Amino acid sequence: MKRETITGLMLTLLLVGMLTLAFNIQSVTAALSVHNIDTGEDFATIQEAINDPDTLDGHTILVDAGTYYEDIRINKTLTLQGENRETTIIHGSGFGIDVEGIDVDSPHVSISGFTIENAFYGIFVFAGAHYSTITDNIVSSNKYGIYVGHYSHYATIANNTVTDNSEEGISVWTSNSSTLVNNIVSNNGIGIHIDGSPGFVLRNNSMTDNGYNLFISDYNIDPSIGHDIDPSNTVNGKPVYYWINRKDETVPSDAGYVCIVSSINITVRELNLVNNGQGVLFVNTTNSLIANVNSSNNWWACIDLSRGSSYNTIINNTVSNAYYGLLIDSSHNTISDNIITNSSTGISLVGANFTVRGNTVTDNECGITLQTGSGNTTVYHNNFINNTEQAVCKLVRNTWDNGYPSGGNYWSDHNPPDVYSGPYQNETGRDEIGDEAYVINMYNKDRYPLIYPYGYVPSPDLNGDGTVNILDVILLANSFGSDPGHPNWNPEADLNKDGMINIFDAILIAGNFGKTS
Repeated sequence: MKRETITGLMLTLLLVGMLTLAFNIQSVTAALSVHNIDTGEDFATIQEAINDPDTLDGHTILVDAGTYYEDIRINKTLTLQGENRETTIIHGSGFGIDVEGIDVDSPHVSISGFTIENAFYGIFVFAGAHYSTITDNIVSSNKYGIYVGHYSHYATIANNTVTDNSEEGISVWTSNSSTLVNNIVSNNGIGIHIDGSPGFVLRNNSMTDNGYNLFISDYNIDPSIGHDIDPSNTVNGKPVYYWINRKDETVPSDAGYVCIVSSINITVRELNLVNNGQGVLFVNTTNSLIANVNSSNNWWACIDLSRGSSYNTIINNTVSNAYYGLLIDSSHNTISDNIITNSSTGISLVGANFTVRGNTVTDNECGITLQTGSGNTTVYHNNFINNTEQAVCKLVRNTWDNGYPSGGNYWSDHNPPDVYSGPYQNETGRDEIGDEAYVINMYNKDRYPLIYPYGYVPSPDLNGDGTVNILDVILLANSFGSDPGHPNWNPEADLNKDGMINIFDAILIAGNFGKTS
């Protein structure tokens, strides 16, 4: 082979090698999409940039657009800045309990400009990581979105979109003086949950279509703080009214959430309060009224009175589908004429000197609970119907009737005969009071249980479907010939209230057959 040919071939190979090396160097350089702008160093991953010994407290890490399959731990005081929150994506490694999209372990950390997804915690701020700033991110499709853990005070969470997290969108736990501003929080299990964290600030947060939009635990609240929470916060488009140190006022009719703190003579009336932690929360609020409120599908309690909220009246409300229908952790309150259904506990009383009368408590796991210390309480003229456990009273003696002849309560699981009358139920003649007491425990009994539900108005539409038809005839037939104490007794089929279901009741149904209401 000629020397010229060999030389040309060598030059060609050398040129190809140089071009290949240059291309590889360019490719590596292009892959280094994470930059410490203080040192000028570039990295392939976010965690590599954080861990680098040249990365010091106070530095800024800039992250180019792209998807980063990392679980990130920030253990230095850094600013982590994404190029664009729509296109700079941190994709966690799944929903295992130790998986955090971003784990903040140091104080004064700032995170902005990212989408954070597919982790147990999108952003988890650990204990002691004070003064964290989390702004302008999309946090979605995690189990928990932004979670400020125990004793991580002075966090700022602002201008984030927090969506589709299965448990909670934004959670602040036992971390004081956190600020939540201008966040859009939607389609999470719970939207915003603040627990044990007094001194918080909420402003202009929009909570929509979450399972439960807003939950503020009562012991977060510092009654000494003299200012309201900004009413610019909304739940499903309705304002959040969080009032402190008010007097002689009525909550506006457009309320979506109501919390009243250290106030007196406040009226909460004719509202529809649904899908929050509580519908109405009173803290240290007295001499006030909650009336004609529909409160349902609230996670913790439909109506929650705590910490010195005494001498209030809760009347004519309809509450359902919560852990507690009514949770009253203060003394000297009157609870009357409410309808309470489909909750874990219908009425829970913690405190003393309650009057509970005229309520209909149905289809709850427990109808009413009087906790230890709930003494000097009178419970009468209530209807306890089809609760798994009708009443629990913790070793404190209370009064479960209004004496004779006024009577006690109606208990759907108690079917005593009604043959006798009188204060001792030993006189001849029926009186619509059962001859046998309803026993709750050795200290508590209803001496005068009602034979008919309190307020019962006879109606030939026995099943309440709006039409008197063959279905009502069947119900009457099933109890025909019975009287109180008989296993087939149905008090609502005793249309003339004569103590027997017989031909006279059948005549009343026949005379109304085919009628609609």
